[in-house]
Amino acid sequence: MRVLVIVLIVLGIAFAGVVIFGMARDRDGARQPTQMSNGAPPTDEDGDVDEDALEEWDPPSASEAMAKLFSPFAPRIKLDPPAFDVGDNALSPTRRGVPRDRGAGKDDMRIARIRWVSGAPVLATHDCSRDEGCPEKICLCPGGATYDEDRFDGCPEGWIRRRRASDDKLRCRAGDEAGSLVIYREGGSIEFLGLDGTSRVAVE
Repeated sequence: MRVLVIVLIVLGIAFAGVVIFGMARDRDGARQPTQMSNGAPPTDEDGDVDEDALEEWDPPSASEAMAKLFSPFAPRIKLDPPAFDVGDNALSPTRRGVPRDRGAGKDDMRIARIRWVSGAPVLATHDCSRDEGCPEKICLCPGGATYDEDRFDGCPEGWIRRRRASDDKLRCRAGDEAGSLVIYREGGSIEFLGLDGTSRVAVE
């Protein structure tokens, strides 16, 4: 299993390099500035790192990068029922337990793929009880929708910064309806909180 994980990491890094290189060129082979939305450092038209834009660049977290890399390969967490309502009481968030995977190795991982279905934006949190990358947090909202920024208190600062539309507004991007959390052998629980309103989500 450990050898398989190493192979997947190498393949993932190679694939990411090809994607980033391809995004820096247009169809005619000319370099184009890369945008911060793809997770890579911003570059100018010459393909060099844009020092001015770099000040606002926020690299993806380790858990975010791992979730994107291993999502196609890692086993999925499935809950019963898969879709459920989420409350907006921060003192009593909606919790769903994830059982310990007794047959897994210490670093084996599963993926909880979470999808916003309806209602208010959602903050999902998993305290993975590890020294690095915990707790994991993702925020979900419908692409194109605009909200007051203070509605997203508790969401990762980098995520907020990349969606800031003005001084006090945030605009959700296409694809923000879904996100992934990395769940290790220990399992635990995932907390769901509707941000200023009730919501409905699905874990698929």
